[in-house]
Amino acid sequence: MLWILEALAPRERRSWRHRARHGARNATVWLISIVVVSVLFGTAFAQATVWLERNQVGLLHATALSPWLRAIAGFLLLDFSAYVIHRLSHSVRMLWLLHCVHHSDADVDVTTNLRHHPLHVVCTMLWKIVGFAAIGPPAFVLLLHELVVITIAHLHHSALAWPTWIDRALSWLIVSPRAHWVHHSCVRPETDANFGATLSWWDRLGGTYLPPATTPPRFGLAVLDARYDSATGMLWTPVRARKLAEL
Repeated sequence: MLWILEALAPRERRSWRHRARHGARNATVWLISIVVVSVLFGTAFAQATVWLERNQVGLLHATALSPWLRAIAGFLLLDFSAYVIHRLSHSVRMLWLLHCVHHSDADVDVTTNLRHHPLHVVCTMLWKIVGFAAIGPPAFVLLLHELVVITIAHLHHSALAWPTWIDRALSWLIVSPRAHWVHHSCVRPETDANFGATLSWWDRLGGTYLPPATTPPRFGLAVLDARYDSATGMLWTPVRARKLAEL
C-alpha cells in the first residue's frame, strides 16, 4: 500500500520502471533472508519464547508488577533493546559490515526496509531471543512489538512527501519519517544518529537525536558504488567492503 502511495504523493519523482527494478533487488535479498532464517530457526524462536515464559525466565518475572504493568514495561524494554542493537550495528565493525547493506541504498523508499543482509537478520534474531530471556515480558508483547516495529519502520522508510507539521507531531512519540531519513544520510555523523526503531525517546535520552532539516538529505554510502547495489553485490558486501577503511 505504501509503495503505491509513493507514486501518488512522492518525495521525488521516479519512473515506475526504476521503482520496480529497485524494489525487486531489495525484495530478492529479503526473500533470501526469509529462507535463511527459516532454515536456521524454523519454529524454534516461537518455542523458545513459550518455554521462557512458562519457566518465568527474565527480570520482570522477579518483580511484583501487575500483568498490565509488566506488559507495558516489557514493551518499553524490548524497544530499548532494539535501539541498543541498532546502535551496536554502527559501532561494532563486524555488525556494521553487515548492516551497511541497508544503508547502501541511495534511493530510500519503503522497500529499503526489506534490504537487510541475511546474516544481520540472524544476528538480530539471536539478540531478540537473548533480550526476551533477560527482560521476561509476556510472549504476546514480543509479537505486539514486532508488529508495531514493522508497521512504523515501513512508514518511516517510505518515500512520501510528508508535510513538516505532521512529521513534527509524530516525532514526539515515534521515529518520524524525516528523522529516519537523517539516519540514512550519506554524511556519517548523521548516519550515526536517530537509531530508534519505534519510540523516539531513546535517541533523545541517549544523546543521539538529530532534528531533520527542511529538505531530505542525500542517501546512501558514497564509498559503495553500483557493484554493491545488485542482489549479489549486497550479499557479498561484507566480504568486498571489509578492507575499505573509510566505510
